[in-house]
Amino acid sequence: MAATLLVLAAVTDHFGFDGVIVRNLNADFGEVHRGNKMTQVVRVMNYSFHPITVLFVPTCGCMVSDDGSYVLGVFQSRDLPITYSVGATTNGLAARDVAVTYRVGTSVRRVQGKVRFTVAQ
Repeated sequence: MAATLLVLAAVTDHFGFDGVIVRNLNADFGEVHRGNKMTQVVRVMNYSFHPITVLFVPTCGCMVSDDGSYVLGVFQSRDLPITYSVGATTNGLAARDVAVTYRVGTSVRRVQGKVRFTVAQ
């Protein structure tokens, strides 16, 4: 049976000049086993004066999110859970890029973070 880990990462924020904050984009899950699923909770906060469209685009086939695209109103925030699967052939220290893209008006911004874990032998 595969285990599921949930991590609220140490606070690592992206403060956009456009009034958007993306929190907890970096995570270290420590030691995990093949077949495990890990969930990272990223918080998107809109402190701008315009609604924004948040888009989650997976950077590899090992990550999914049920909240792939949504509109976030003025002065609203929302958690974006992202789940990672550890493949049967993944070995040693692994790192994955994770990105959240959002649109404010006609401007598109992409914020990147890094997820790290070590696969137990």
